[in-house]
Amino acid sequence: MSDDLPVIYFLDEEESQRNFLRNALRKLFADTHEIRSLPILPNAANYLQLLDAGDVSAVFIDQQLDQTGEITGFTGVKLAETLRGHFKEMTIYVVTGHAIEGELTSESAGSSDGIVPKPSLVIGDPRSLVFKQQFLRRLGQYDRGLTERQ
Repeated sequence: MSDDLPVIYFLDEEESQRNFLRNALRKLFADTHEIRSLPILPNAANYLQLLDAGDVSAVFIDQQLDQTGEITGFTGVKLAETLRGHFKEMTIYVVTGHAIEGELTSESAGSSDGIVPKPSLVIGDPRSLVFKQQFLRRLGQYDRGLTERQ
């Protein structure tokens, strides 16, 4: 990993899903970004200090952070709201393996740049290349991030 690459952070409270996100994001973006996991913190506001750095390119947050009991006070949408209140320009995605309904369709969900179904991050799923193209365009790195093979 190169120190000069921008960083994509991700957060999921379940270890198996952290591994999934780490692997999926690395396969999609290792050529353009360093991929780092965020630690599990007890309060959404704690992430403000942790992410207060210039190297943050994007944050991917699992929606159901409050399902295992390790995180109890906030969901992915609530964390996105907290981050957006402090980081107006940061790219923030809420990731879900479930149907897009409930809080994911609420006004609060508008704090993120989008809701991403987890299969859309898997190389081989037709949606993954579309998502990668949209993501890199958003960051202005489209030409750098796509190879001829992709």
